[in-house]
Amino acid sequence: MAEHESSIEIAADPETVFDYLVTEDGMTAWMGRSAHLEPHVGGAFAVEIAGYGVRGEYLVVDRPRRVASRIPREPERRRPPMSARETVLAFDRLSFAPPEEP
Repeated sequence: MAEHESSIEIAADPETVFDYLVTEDGMTAWMGRSAHLEPHVGGAFAVEIAGYGVRGEYLVVDRPRRVASRIPREPERRRPPMSARETVLAFDRLSFAPPEEP
C-alpha cells in the first residue's frame, strides 16, 4: 500500500493543537460542519466535511503528543475519492505521520 507523509508548521503549543483534534468544537472550527468524537482508543471519529461523512475510530490518543485515527473505505457511502482501503491519520506533535505498529 502506498504511503504519504506531509507536515505543516502551526504557531501554537501542542495542547492547543491537540484540542482541535479531539474536541467537537475544535474539529468543527478547523474543518467540518459537524463532529461526533469519542477521543479514546476505539472511540468514534465522525466528521462531516463538505457534505461527506468521514467515519472511523481513534487508534491512539496520547495528550498532547499523538493522535491517530483509522478511516475505513466504505464505497456505498458518499465520500471523497480515495484509492486505499483505509486511511490512517496520525498527528505526532506538529507533524503528520503514520501510526507506529503495536
